[in-house]
Amino acid sequence: MHEPLPSTPSMPRPWARRGVLGALLAGLAGVAMAQDAPVRERLMREYQALRAQLASSPLGQPLLISSSEADAELRGQVHAVVDTAFADLCAALSRPQAWCEILVLHLNTKRCVAGDGSSGSTNLAMAVTRKHDHAAKDAFLLDFRWDRVQAGPDALQIVMTAPEGPLGTANYRIVLDAIALPGGKSFLSFAYACRFSTAARLGMRTYLSTFGRDKVGFTKVEGQGEDVYVGGMRGVIERTAMRYYLAIEAWFAASRAPATRQRELRMQRWFEATERYPRQLHETDLAEYLAGKRQAVP
Repeated sequence: MHEPLPSTPSMPRPWARRGVLGALLAGLAGVAMAQDAPVRERLMREYQALRAQLASSPLGQPLLISSSEADAELRGQVHAVVDTAFADLCAALSRPQAWCEILVLHLNTKRCVAGDGSSGSTNLAMAVTRKHDHAAKDAFLLDFRWDRVQAGPDALQIVMTAPEGPLGTANYRIVLDAIALPGGKSFLSFAYACRFSTAARLGMRTYLSTFGRDKVGFTKVEGQGEDVYVGGMRGVIERTAMRYYLAIEAWFAASRAPATRQRELRMQRWFEATERYPRQLHETDLAEYLAGKRQAVP
């Protein structure tokens, strides 16, 4: 979840590996996302339904974010139209290493290493910390299985799953769906979900009622004024989903630069993108962010 949490009795040791990668898909029914229809058919329906809202989005670009909380599951979802041709988007995001370069842009992600998992699968091993200014040596392992479920001329689907996470979180699921739009653009959906144990929820609520009491998400609360946004656990998941989506944007923005400059440019573009939404996403200054990221891998 990558927002500060107090220690709990169930906290795993830093970089501890728990569970078996072969069982990654077990128990994920609670965070299953609607994947019944073929990706292109389903995503085109979503695009048509959201087209007008995307065009008039208050976020300053064709971008919408939503969230839900039910049965200990939190889910945040971003829908966006991007100025990247689908063929380029598909080719880039079909590479596990590109995802490590994307995920490591998040404030609390200290490392991401792509490698072979069990049964021929691909594994993304992420080191995440409770707070952005914590050292990598204090990080916890979040071990994702990476699957390219579909990658064709008309649709892309990438699914990442992790059965257990730090501080009482579990059943992580990241899903990226994308299709081509006319004019060299693409429409994509980025969804991020996980579950919280009772202890983790109590810890998060304590944080949100004290140090995090002023933090909000992006969804406006109906009937409570123009400047009232969702808070609490839904605010947490919206901020997390948005930070990861903006990492995808930043990665593509830097992809045309010379290879030797891309990493530094990705970091700068990500920070600039998050600062467009300071009320929700501001945590530190550029110098501190860059100093921490220059120690990260890759």
